[in-house]
Amino acid sequence: MTIGNNVILWSGNHIGHHSHIDDHTFIASHVVISGSVQVGKNCFFGVNTTIGDNLKIGDFTVVGAGAMVLKGVGGHSLIVRKSEALSERSSHRLRGL
Repeated sequence: MTIGNNVILWSGNHIGHHSHIDDHTFIASHVVISGSVQVGKNCFFGVNTTIGDNLKIGDFTVVGAGAMVLKGVGGHSLIVRKSEALSERSSHRLRGL
């Protein structure tokens, strides 16, 4: 694992084996970067993001909170988690299940 210059790592992160984080990257809390991942320069990873094994994340990529990345992405990408649809049932009905 190698980490470049001016990389900010908040608490609770996991950076996997043989991964490389390039310069000027910000990694918020509880981010998981799996093994053999190549992260370009000037990237941002929001809270609770997950990056799968053997991927390349291009320069200037932004990964929003809670997103899961399972394939490599080119530079200047924006990855966001889709919102969950609200159920028509209330949480109160869960007791009866």
